[in-house]
Amino acid sequence: MVEEFGIPKPEVGAPGLNYAAELRRIVASSIPAFMCHYYNFYFAHTAGGRMIGKKMSNLLLKKKTLKFYEWDGNLNEIKDAVKEQFENMASTWSREEKDQCVNETASAFRGGGALNRYLSSGGH
Repeated sequence: MVEEFGIPKPEVGAPGLNYAAELRRIVASSIPAFMCHYYNFYFAHTAGGRMIGKKMSNLLLKKKTLKFYEWDGNLNEIKDAVKEQFENMASTWSREEKDQCVNETASAFRGGGALNRYLSSGGH
């Protein structure tokens, strides 16, 4: 993208650095809480994110598919397998661990929202 479209590679900004640090803190203390972030981002980007990515690609990038949206295999089959693996893992959690996962949802949206705001502002 940098060479082909002359788009400068942005530096990692404070929102990305802060969210990465938050994820490191979370994963060190609670796998269920971390998995909430994973689940929300994974399924957001394999659902609506793909549609948004395709639309932006068509409008701005001569219909080039971004590597972020390329998958090895049938995406629906991959999503089904990931969902099943997640549900199998979650079925082993205690009530407290399930609550940790659910209670992390707002934090996952805040982290993702901060990244989206940063990216949509051109990295400012």
